[in-house]
Amino acid sequence: MKCITATLLTICLLSATRMSAQDRFGEEPSPPSPASKSDIANPFEDPPSGGAGFMGAEGDMGMGMEMMDMDMEMGMGMGSPISSAEQFRRRLKTAIKRIGSAKNQEEKAALLKYTETALQNRYDEMIAGRKQDLERLKKRLQQLENDLQRREAAKDRVVELQMQSAILAAEGLLDINTLQPSSGRQMGMESGYGME
Repeated sequence: MKCITATLLTICLLSATRMSAQDRFGEEPSPPSPASKSDIANPFEDPPSGGAGFMGAEGDMGMGMEMMDMDMEMGMGMGSPISSAEQFRRRLKTAIKRIGSAKNQEEKAALLKYTETALQNRYDEMIAGRKQDLERLKKRLQQLENDLQRREAAKDRVVELQMQSAILAAEGLLDINTLQPSSGRQMGMESGYGME
């Protein structure tokens, strides 16, 4: 009889404690949710996002040490900073390692998304750089074309002046060594435009 009474008393105390917790918080405590994408450090950001710091996602010291090593390689600790291409290559290598060692599907999916976004951004930067180079070449080509057109239009006047100089040199009135044809090297040095 005493055993039954003690058991009932224990059940009542547990029920009262459970109801008290529900009254205080309004609902039963929910189990911890899995880490969201914002909690997983982005290996392509500096510093990595997500508030995980050097501990990495889920308190993982491994990710923190990888980021510290990468920062040292990028020149944040000592030495000269590396190029943008080399920096991206090393971050991509870190991302691939983390994808391979992901602890769950949520972490793997987030890392894959980070990597895809980084690759797309990198390609867009490459295209933008090529377009800028092309625009500079177009401007340079236009300058060369304009210079060539001016020289074609001035052909008769230039040849006439050169003939006058040649006649003066033949009459001994002008040093022949000073006669220099107009080569147009100011605008066409690299392209070989002008007279030799």
